Amino acid sequence: MKQILIIGGYGNAGRQIAQLLLQARSDTNIVIAGRNEERARQCADALRAVFPERGVQAARLDILDSAHLFRLVSEADFVVNASGTPLLMETFIQALLQTGKDGLDTQLSTSAKHRVLEKYAEQLKTAGICYITDGGFHPGVPGALVRYAALKMERLEKANIYSAMKVNWRSFELSKETWEEFMGEFSDYRTECCRDGKWQKTGSMEYFSYNFGPPFGKQNCMPMHLPEMEALPKLLPGLRETGFFVGGFNPITDYLILPVVMMMLKYLPKGFWKYAASLFRWGINQTKPPYGIMLAADCVGYEGNTRREGTITLFHEDAYIMTAAPVVACLEQYFEAENKRPGVWLQADFVEPLEYITRLKSLGIRVEDKLI
Repeated sequence: MKQILIIGGYGNAGRQIAQLLLQARSDTNIVIAGRNEERARQCADALRAVFPERGVQAARLDILDSAHLFRLVSEADFVVNASGTPLLMETFIQALLQTGKDGLDTQLSTSAKHRVLEKYAEQLKTAGICYITDGGFHPGVPGALVRYAALKMERLEKANIYSAMKVNWRSFELSKETWEEFMGEFSDYRTECCRDGKWQKTGSMEYFSYNFGPPFGKQNCMPMHLPEMEALPKLLPGLRETGFFVGGFNPITDYLILPVVMMMLKYLPKGFWKYAASLFRWGINQTKPPYGIMLAADCVGYEGNTRREGTITLFHEDAYIMTAAPVVACLEQYFEAENKRPGVWLQADFVEPLEYITRLKSLGIRVEDKLI
C-alpha cells in the first residue's frame, strides 16, 4: 500500500483530493496533516466512515518545525502540498531532498514559488526526485487541453482556453491568509495572449467575450498569463493563437473591483494587501447562481486543407472537485508510469493528454468533446 501525506488535507481542496484518491485507488492510504490536529482528526474520521477498510490517519504538522516536517515526509511514499496558506516552499523542497520523496503542490502559480523551484530544479533532478507543481485546474489543465486538441487535429492553429468561475464563495471556510494569498497571485497578474505566434501584452481593461453555453452563457474574460502556456507556440509550430482567459465572477467584481484591486497591489505597499483582499472578498461574495466551474477550449485546425473547428468543455458544480480531480488524474498517471521522471514538472506538461481527459471523466468531471 502506498501512503500519501496530504498537507492541508482537511482544507477544501485537500479533503476532496483525499476522497477522490481513496475512491480511485485501492492501493492508497492517506495521512491528513495540518496545523489543527482536531480538524485533521475529524476529516480522517469522516473519510474512514466512507472507506472503512482503508487506512486514513491524522497528524499535526507544524510547518515552522523543519524536523517535524522532515519526519512526516520520510514516512510517506508521496507528498501532496494542498495547504490553503503558503507553505514555506524552500523548507518543503529541502524536506523532499533530504528524504528522497516525490511531491506535488496545488499552490498558486506565483513568481516567488517558481523562483524557489528554479533554484532547486537541478538538485531535484540529480536526486531522482519527481516534483509536480501548479496542480489543480487553473493552473494545471489549460495547457493540457491545448495539447489534447493538438492530438485531435493534424495541425492546430488556434486554441484559446476560457474559464468561467461562478462559485458560492460564502459556503467555504477560507482563512484570512488564503484571501491574502490570492493577492499574491494578482500581484503577478500579466495580461498576455498569443497572437500571430507571439505572446503580446493586452490592456488591463481589455476583455474577450466568449459564449460558454448553459449554464453560464456569454461572459467577458480577461487574458491571464500561465507558465504552462508559454512554450506551446514553439512546441506546436502551427499554433498561431492561444491564451488563457478568466472571468465570470460577477459584473461588479469583473468590471470594478478587480481593476481597483490590481491598482492597489501595483501602487500600494504590501501592508495594504489585506485591504485589497477584503475588497476582493466582498466582491466575489456577491456572485449569484448558477454555480460551477467551466473550462472551454475554442479550437481551429486543419486536416490537410480542410478547416476544422471544435470545442472541448470541462464542467463541475463544485469548485474544489474541479481542483481535486485534475490532481488525482495526474497522480494516477504518476503511480502507473513504468519509468520515474525526475525533475520539476508543471502538471499540464507532466500528464499524457488523451488518457488524462478520460481519467477526468471517471472522476466526475463532465466532459463535452466536440473536437471529434
